[in-house]
Amino acid sequence: MVVFIFAAIVAATNDFADQNKLGKGGFGPVYKVGYLSDERKIAVKRLSRT
Repeated sequence: MVVFIFAAIVAATNDFADQNKLGKGGFGPVYKVGYLSDERKIAVKRLSRT
């Protein structure tokens, strides 16, 4: 299992910036690929509270 630190995800998505948003899925917005500090590429889906 891989565990990510939330601060690293925030940094990789530029604080979940709107310009990085690809769209919205059934559970929340989806953000384009970002990079972690070790240069691994990630795509992020942020779960909605509603």
